[in-house]
Amino acid sequence: MASGKTHDFLALTTTLGASYYLSIAGITSDFYCILIFSIASLFGGLMFGPDLDIRSVQSKRWGPLKFIWLPYQSFGHRSKKTQSHDALFGPVVRILYFYLAIVFLSIFVAGLFSVFNLKLSLGFLFSIWNVILEIPLKYQVSFLAGLWYGNIVHYLADWFCAFTPKRKRV
Repeated sequence: MASGKTHDFLALTTTLGASYYLSIAGITSDFYCILIFSIASLFGGLMFGPDLDIRSVQSKRWGPLKFIWLPYQSFGHRSKKTQSHDALFGPVVRILYFYLAIVFLSIFVAGLFSVFNLKLSLGFLFSIWNVILEIPLKYQVSFLAGLWYGNIVHYLADWFCAFTPKRKRV
């Protein structure tokens, strides 16, 4: 499998290449679509990739929030349950997992606030959902395409390294 440094290098270079291609190939001339795609691709490649199911560079980048991924890691690396390294379903599973983790974390925080008699409703979760739904579809598609692209680069690098013979050091 490719090393963390290789994955990072590929995430950066392929994001630049894909963003440049989107702009010159006439796929879109919308600057914000390209920017959203680029940011999502970097996020997908550097922080939201298939190696979140192990103690990896990606999971360490979450800093104090890396505890969010501990239950996800309990399924095991390349698990059939999580489909973590699946090119199509891996990002979908992580997006759904992350959303549920945020919901549960928000409920926990709201519960803490209620213990201390502070007003905080879960209505802000629905407010966030409404804001997401108001984002134009082309930007949502750009974001999801970028996340998927960042993940597929990781997946392809692992696949390529699995079938490439290892060189012996002299």
